[in-house]
Amino acid sequence: MRFDKPLLAIIVAMLIGGVGNTLLATNPQDPYLFLSIRYLIATLILIYWVPKIFKLNWKLQLAGALEVGALITLVLSLSTISVALATTIGTLAPLLSLGINKITQHQNLPKLTILPILLGITATVLIATQKPITVESITGILLAIASIILGTAGSIINGWYGSNTSAWTRAAIPNLFGTIILAPILILNLTDNNAIHPDGKMILAAFLIALLPGTIAKALTLYALKTIPVPLVMEASTLAVITATITSWLLLGQEITLTTIIGVSIGIVSTIILAILIGKQTQPIES
Repeated sequence: MRFDKPLLAIIVAMLIGGVGNTLLATNPQDPYLFLSIRYLIATLILIYWVPKIFKLNWKLQLAGALEVGALITLVLSLSTISVALATTIGTLAPLLSLGINKITQHQNLPKLTILPILLGITATVLIATQKPITVESITGILLAIASIILGTAGSIINGWYGSNTSAWTRAAIPNLFGTIILAPILILNLTDNNAIHPDGKMILAAFLIALLPGTIAKALTLYALKTIPVPLVMEASTLAVITATITSWLLLGQEITLTTIIGVSIGIVSTIILAILIGKQTQPIES
């Protein structure tokens, strides 16, 4: 398989993901209610592929469950640590996946893989730390680390065992599981008069995030994982950080500092090197 389409897929996925991160800046009053609606809408969008989930290898079902756990754990961590710190901790993901790959030798990696990863980490830290880093509890840091471990594990399983499975079917897995897990919260909020009820703004934001990062970007990422090694796909998340930074400046009027510009510039260089390395991949990933 040629790598032009997977490369394009991961670039588009990260651009969409960055816009989705900006939409999350709406800061819903109840993040779990928001997540429950987002998962439900994404499941409905992918309803055609939902019945196929139960015919998949249990390892891919486990990967979807791990991804839901990662997102819920991340939301829990944000109750005691800042988004900037969580984003900084998130830079551990490509290093973790690279370390696991080095140990298992499961996927062939291009030479100099570590270079765009280190540049991406530098860029993300420079961008993220322009916002206040606050810690109310060490528990929040531990939860953020747990989120990275769960998410990385899910991505690795998808990368290793999902090459022969439809990306749309695999994208439906975490959305269905998330809908089931958070269904009690949605039902409680809809039936309790004293609870927060979703308004039009929350539903619209949930729809956009369900459609863009939750469905389209997710399927494109999983498609890319068929042929691009997991560490490279995870490092591409730097592009999402860059996109979120630029769209936050354009749409939300957030301040851009010299450090932010330097971080974005390093991130762009990291992304270019990453694209070159991916383009030089000549062997499909074996599951």
